[in-house]
Amino acid sequence: MKLSTPTLASHRAGTRTAILGIVLSWVLWAPGAQTQGARRFHPDVDAFNLRVGTQTFAGRLPDDAEFATLTAPLLNRAPPEDSSARLGDLEIAIRPGSEAGALNVRSPHCPDDLFDFRTCEGVVVGSTDLGLFQVKLPATFGDGHRSWRRDGNTWSYVWPYAQGITVRVAVEPDTDSLKLHYTLQNTGAQAFDAVQLHTCIPTTEAPGFFPPPTVRQAETNWSELYQRLHLWSDGRRFTLAETTLAGREPHLSLMRQGAAPVRWAWWVNGPETFDLPLIALTSRDEHKTIALAFEQAVWASANTGDDRACFHLFPWFGRIEPGQSVSVRGRFYLLRGGREAALARFHQDFPGGATVNWSQFRGPNGAGVAESFRPPLKVALAEAAWKTALPPGSSSPVLWGNRVFVTGVEGNRLVTIGLDATSGDVLWKRLAPETPLERVHDASNPAASTPCADADQVYVYFGSYGLLCYDHDGGERWSKPIPTPQNMYGVATSPLLHQDLLILVRDDDADLPDSRLSRSSVIALNRKTGEPIWETSRPYNRGAWATPMTKTASGRKRSSRPTCPWDTAGPTWRRSCRVDQATSRTPMSPGIYAAEYPRSPPRFFTRAGSTWSGTAAS
Repeated sequence: MKLSTPTLASHRAGTRTAILGIVLSWVLWAPGAQTQGARRFHPDVDAFNLRVGTQTFAGRLPDDAEFATLTAPLLNRAPPEDSSARLGDLEIAIRPGSEAGALNVRSPHCPDDLFDFRTCEGVVVGSTDLGLFQVKLPATFGDGHRSWRRDGNTWSYVWPYAQGITVRVAVEPDTDSLKLHYTLQNTGAQAFDAVQLHTCIPTTEAPGFFPPPTVRQAETNWSELYQRLHLWSDGRRFTLAETTLAGREPHLSLMRQGAAPVRWAWWVNGPETFDLPLIALTSRDEHKTIALAFEQAVWASANTGDDRACFHLFPWFGRIEPGQSVSVRGRFYLLRGGREAALARFHQDFPGGATVNWSQFRGPNGAGVAESFRPPLKVALAEAAWKTALPPGSSSPVLWGNRVFVTGVEGNRLVTIGLDATSGDVLWKRLAPETPLERVHDASNPAASTPCADADQVYVYFGSYGLLCYDHDGGERWSKPIPTPQNMYGVATSPLLHQDLLILVRDDDADLPDSRLSRSSVIALNRKTGEPIWETSRPYNRGAWATPMTKTASGRKRSSRPTCPWDTAGPTWRRSCRVDQATSRTPMSPGIYAAEYPRSPPRFFTRAGSTWSGTAAS
């Protein structure tokens, strides 16, 4: 089901929080997560406070009967494929030579297929490989720390890297899946940033899943595999064959929504993203599915340009401080049925894994839509799981993992706050450098722009100061002072993340020197360092409060804002309207952009730039 917020013909910065707050409450509830019989907004929270100014609220979720009554007219779905039938116990054995900590996996129901599951081909820190194919364990049991060991039904090993990371792997067969438990420990003296682990499933010895002989003999790039390799994004399933680069890239990778791109080895990142940490490959007859899933993963990739035709999902460990250990659970599946069987098992085994990080203003897709989540029926303070006092502010909260980030004004100082989503505890506060506060409308606040976040950092914009970047624990990474735009109501646009870039619209009522054109512009900075990358002027646009969003169209990633979509090379087209004070974000559907303005009917734009006006119904 697709849920969206009501559309407002006019909204000022001070009213944004109510809309985003309600949508955020949908996101913080994960289907299947329950506690003492009560449904949850989030796997660890019975309810979540929503913030409007200095007020806090909490939502109540409908029970099954209420929800069925409310949504029956909206649901029109075919039932999922039967996922209850299981293939039976998997058989595992240490692979001879045990390169990359590999196991041979078989099922009695597909005896001709042998799966070489490589539990750890290497560790990646940022874009640095700590040792691809270094994990070569003796295929014998023993007491040494570089051997497979077996304790009851659990197979495990420990592998230390010279750079200071120790990997602990535990595998436990469970009927038609393998339970995976990875623990990475930093045994060195320095922190490791952006740590991932490289798992791999070659299909070479599984003819039921490997590209057919005719394809293998005809071409080196076995792109036929892409047609059966599935990921999920915003509630929609797609195959790698549908991606922009599939037709020409044999080493294709995709990032999870909001994650900084990894540029490592021979893989090329496509512009598409996924949000479920699940990758599934259906067999050639589509009767069986093999899949990898983790609690959290930020990179999925496939090789079809060599003699192995394999796919990967990289579990994510983030930043690991000296002496710290970080664990991630996962599953290796071999299931009867198609890709929906893998999706059903993923939701069963990882009820919190489908929680979307509400990482920016109006959510990860920028449309104010929380796919596959149920909204609260009402907001009730009495049912709050927790309540935390916050300084005044008009920004909306954003969520990443178990962290909530929001801004405010404390005294005459701008402040960024990190909270624990489970308890509501304030984990940290960071003051922006002292600066005169801009004048704003009574309905707004100098802290009106919503932060955005990725897996490592949170990015904050204050019109009175500029941009600030913190890690999730409140450590400052970089800052970028920016002149305050001239605006009679105050600044309220929010920053946007796109691949390596942090993008910000700076609409300004002030003129350029000796000109009647405005000094409005769009700027892009390197998200890691804050260094400027490009700037595009918008001389015909003046003070407004809309936030950009991105959409892939004809293979090009574009940013969009009312009256002016653009990409990094500059505007691709522009349509002007005799209105001012644009405030809404730009909703999109395939081929169509919609924009709203105060006291005007909606304006609709096609991808090519043609336009018409009218109601949403027309």
